[in-house]
Amino acid sequence: MPELYTGASKDATYTIGGSSDGSGMGLWLGETSQNPSIALIAFHPVTIPPGNIITKAEVMLYPYMGVDTSGTIIVRALTNNWTESSPNPTHSIDITTHPWGNFSGKPHVFDITWYAKSNLNQLFTNGIGLWFTGSSKIAFWSRESGSPPSMRITYEPNQAPNAPGLATPIHGSITNNRNPVFNWTFSDPDGGDYQTAWQIQVSAGDGGAFTNVVVDSGKNTTNTNQWTFYGLGDNQYFYRIRTWDKGDAVSPWSWVPWFGIENTPPVAGSITGTQHLNVQPNNTFRVWAYNVKDNWSGVSVVRFPTAGPGYDFQWRDGVKDGGSDNWFCDIPINAYNNNEGTYATHVYAYDNAGNSGFLGEIKTNVDRTPATIGSVSGIQYTQGSSARVWAYNVTDGLSGVDRVTVHVVRPDGSWYFLTNAIRDGSSNNYFIDVPLEYEGNWGVDFRAYDRAQNEPVMVRANVIRDNSAPKVTGVQGYSYSNQTGGTRRTWIYGISDALSGIGVVEAYYVKAGMSWIGPHATGQSGNDYYFDVPIYSGDGEYAAHFYIRDKAGNQSGPHEVKFFVDSKRANDPNPSAVYETNSATISWLRFSDPTPSSGYDRTGIWLGEWNGTDWVGGTPNIYNAYEVTRSIEVLETRVSNLKPGARYRYTIAHYDKSGNQSSYTWFEFVTKKKIGEYRTKAGAAILSLPVYDPASGVLGSKALRCGTTSGVGCFELVSPTDPSASPFRIQTHQGIQAIAK
Repeated sequence: MPELYTGASKDATYTIGGSSDGSGMGLWLGETSQNPSIALIAFHPVTIPPGNIITKAEVMLYPYMGVDTSGTIIVRALTNNWTESSPNPTHSIDITTHPWGNFSGKPHVFDITWYAKSNLNQLFTNGIGLWFTGSSKIAFWSRESGSPPSMRITYEPNQAPNAPGLATPIHGSITNNRNPVFNWTFSDPDGGDYQTAWQIQVSAGDGGAFTNVVVDSGKNTTNTNQWTFYGLGDNQYFYRIRTWDKGDAVSPWSWVPWFGIENTPPVAGSITGTQHLNVQPNNTFRVWAYNVKDNWSGVSVVRFPTAGPGYDFQWRDGVKDGGSDNWFCDIPINAYNNNEGTYATHVYAYDNAGNSGFLGEIKTNVDRTPATIGSVSGIQYTQGSSARVWAYNVTDGLSGVDRVTVHVVRPDGSWYFLTNAIRDGSSNNYFIDVPLEYEGNWGVDFRAYDRAQNEPVMVRANVIRDNSAPKVTGVQGYSYSNQTGGTRRTWIYGISDALSGIGVVEAYYVKAGMSWIGPHATGQSGNDYYFDVPIYSGDGEYAAHFYIRDKAGNQSGPHEVKFFVDSKRANDPNPSAVYETNSATISWLRFSDPTPSSGYDRTGIWLGEWNGTDWVGGTPNIYNAYEVTRSIEVLETRVSNLKPGARYRYTIAHYDKSGNQSSYTWFEFVTKKKIGEYRTKAGAAILSLPVYDPASGVLGSKALRCGTTSGVGCFELVSPTDPSASPFRIQTHQGIQAIAK
């Protein structure tokens, strides 16, 4: 093989901490009692012909002086361009080592091939340094001697390898494996050549410009054509590979394919929230996944598996909405027997790297049944300008209650939407304060909508605003009673209320001079109400007050009813009669009643023929409880058309306003019966003196008698001062009497 030789261009001995010598005959190294020394050598440049490679590089040094000692010579690469007069070297890596044994004078050969292949020019500029580890100092001939240091380079022709062939990762492939495996093949124009090293570079997201290299293997001498990098993140990657042959010639970079790593599943900005829908049989409902995006590989499909009431999950692929990032799926409910209830849709998104992500669950309540209202407030009555009205137990078994609307119907039939009712805490009850602008019957219409917006059933509550007091047609007039206890019924008539209706009628009662007692419930008969006032404190005036409240609380009253209780009888009239043949005048005593008195009301008379034990005809045949007068000033009455000589029984009774009948006494009289006349002359006049039946009701003595065609009769003897006395006088046992005319 061709060889090149070159000698030292500069050399020197450098003593650490001491002097340096670049012109002496020897290059000293090693330890002495003084400071250690280092030999420094650089070589004249030589050029390896193009197309050739170094196969061997050796440095040859001839011993100058030494001792039989043991140690190791270490050859190190110098890193600064030193001078013989002022070397002061710095070094980097160890190139090779060489043992020192017995001093023999033969040249020492140092193999620096591996370093020279890639750092030949460094040997010409900076050179090498030699250190000795033994306890003595040794030396080699310098360039000023006849045996200067030299370097022999052997080389041979060599072509660089071809750019490697790439197997994996496959160009344009996308995977969710973060540990990609790189495979390549080696080829070389030189027959029998082989790979000795390789390098892989991977850049991310730079379009293959390798301005963002994230992984670089460097020159790697591992004997392999496959290598794995671990833990790469999500991105688009570009890679290239080059190789070295046995001559350390490097190939061109391979072409640059790309591959993707995507380990993050797609995500969605949002999905359909819980929805409540009125889905009719054999129809569908739609679910959405919005703004579905992937890190970079792209979304391949979004799937919407759905479980319905009584049915397991059924998988369906979604549809992309045009050019947007939104996906939707229409779920047919007939696949679930058109059942009402909750449908659960799970949303999964898949990217082109094979990653899948769970985006969430969508609840869809299919509800075709309206919400229900258990009940509403009963009819209310108020005087105010507003009223709180309730809807109770508002429920929906499927989608739940969304809202309860309130419409108000005015008394004239017009209506308007008020607002939504207010839920009472966490209960199922709702309320609303309804404005009542004027009197009348207001309707409050509740409609409960569920979240599926099923058409609700209207339930109405009513509120009557009433600011008018109840009305009364009249009350019972002043009355009287002769009760000694019990109760007296009092009345109030024609009670009515045009709006809210009568709520309650109560009564208080009192006896004059005492305290009111009540309230008490009253009785009802149609539109009339009554109260039975107790007679609790004897005779006197009693009063009842009626108070009427309608259902709105308006009150009317008091409506007063008075009556007088008088249980004591008035005086006996003790009547007397002055009778004639067919008439009689009956007189009596004036009405007198114990205090407290209800007052005079009337006087009654009883008069009839009497046979001594019973009434002729069974009852008084002239007057039977006949009201003879209503004037307290009238004290007598005249009765005509009596039968002459008939026996009559009579009495008089007063009545007070309480209906008490006075005490009374029965009396009798017999009317006179004229059976003839006795004519006589009295001066110039002729008198006809009546002759009576002695058995009839002749007043006075009947001792003076005379005969008549009808039998023996008698004259009626009266006091000489009596208006009916005639001029004829007669001496009787009672004194002088006059014959009545």
